[in-house]
Amino acid sequence: MQPQAAKFIAALVETGYLWTMLGFFEVLGGSLIFTGRFLGWGLIILSPIVINIIAYLLVLQSGIGAPPIGMSAFLGIGMIYLGIRNRNLFQGIYKGD
Repeated sequence: MQPQAAKFIAALVETGYLWTMLGFFEVLGGSLIFTGRFLGWGLIILSPIVINIIAYLLVLQSGIGAPPIGMSAFLGIGMIYLGIRNRNLFQGIYKGD
């Protein structure tokens, strides 16, 4: 782990933000996606978290080699796939009613 990445994670853990806030929303979003009933809400909750994880991996962990790039690609492709596959859930957002 890069030193700046370790400092970032340490700050998140010390404040309680990592496990209290992020952990709660990760479990909530994952549960909503897993059940399939509220898939759209799960994607909406998890999308900003995934974007931040990808940014963390590419900016703070890119110095350790290919694994962060692979994880970023996996996360990004997975979210894009789920978003496109379930785009009908988000059509109400784009309607100009």
